[in-house]
Amino acid sequence: MEEDINSFQQKVAASIFTYDQAQTRNAALQNRQNDLNSFAQQKRAEIKQKSDAVNNEILALIQDYVSRLNAGGRYSMILATQAAGGVDNCMLYLPVVTANPSLDI
Repeated sequence: MEEDINSFQQKVAASIFTYDQAQTRNAALQNRQNDLNSFAQQKRAEIKQKSDAVNNEILALIQDYVSRLNAGGRYSMILATQAAGGVDNCMLYLPVVTANPSLDI
């Protein structure tokens, strides 16, 4: 895409295109850029969706592990000391991972 834009700009500067040709070529390049932007946005959304699914799976595994760890009620509360890096809406941003319901936390 960049090569096409550079080539177009060089041809316009060298007056190789007529005004109408330049307008037509510019519109085509603009449409192509818009298509590429839409494609990139779609792929970013797909990656975020997959990333969210993996993060949710990991968080479910952590929660399951913590529940099994405290199955006998040995701990009144289990705290997280550090959030998982870069995970949006992560339950580990909350300092209390699990607690005895009687503590009313």
